[in-house]
This record gives sequence, C-alpha cells and structure tokens, in this order.
Amino acid sequence: MPTVEEKKTARIERVFDANPARVFEAWTNPEQIAQWWGCEQTVNTNATLDLQVGGELRFEMKGEGGQEHLITGKFIRINKPSELSFSMCFHGSDGTAMESQVSVSFVAQDPGQTRLILVHENLVGEMAEQVDSGWGTAFDKLAKFL
Repeated sequence: MPTVEEKKTARIERVFDANPARVFEAWTNPEQIAQWWGCEQTVNTNATLDLQVGGELRFEMKGEGGQEHLITGKFIRINKPSELSFSMCFHGSDGTAMESQVSVSFVAQDPGQTRLILVHENLVGEMAEQVDSGWGTAFDKLAKFL
C-alpha cells in the first residue's frame, strides 16, 4: 500500500526597507517580480501575472546549466496592499508537479518598513526540504531590488 507523504507548512518573516504598497507592487508587477523571484542561480525568462482572483500566474525560469523550471498558479485572494494568496504548482523537468499554496501579508512597521509574513502550505518531498532556503534567497534578492 503506497504511503501518503506528510504535508508541511513553512512560515517565514522578513522586514523590508520599503512601505507595504511598494513591497506589494514588487510582488504583483510582472516586470518587477521577474527581477527577484527565484533562487540565486535562477533567471526569470518570462513572468506573467493576471492580478485578479482566479487570474493565472506563470514563471518560466532557467537555472544553472540551462535547466528549465516552470511555476504556475492562480490568485486566490488579493487585498492591496496588505494581503496576497495564490496556488503554486512547481512543474519538474521529469513531468512531476508539486502543488502548494502561498499566503503573504504586508504589515506596516516603522516609517518606511514592511514586515512580510509568508505562509507556504501543503509542502511535500523536495519542496518541503528546500522551501526555507529558496524563499530566503528570493527575499535577499527582493531586499536588494527594493
């Protein structure tokens, strides 16, 4: 009998030196998100966002050695500039697909700062093992971008 993998949830917080509207824009503008989304070795070759509930998101990326990666999903909740939630499906080069859900809160802090709270749910396998370092690297890139 096949075993069912335990689904995990990751919660990551980071403070950015920009107001919530600016950080929200970096998450919802295709040209901006393409500049920081993904791991350090990943380059976005195409980012598409249809910013409405039910609208699709799509990231086409190349990693080290030219390996291609695809992430797709749909927006579930959009409350500008305080909250964003979307489904996320990582399509592996071997034809596998790992589905999860991401919720992001943008909370005003000291003047000109935002506490970003990300909750990434339904993580299994390799995705569960790499989520902290993956988002950590992406957030480092976002901080430089802002």
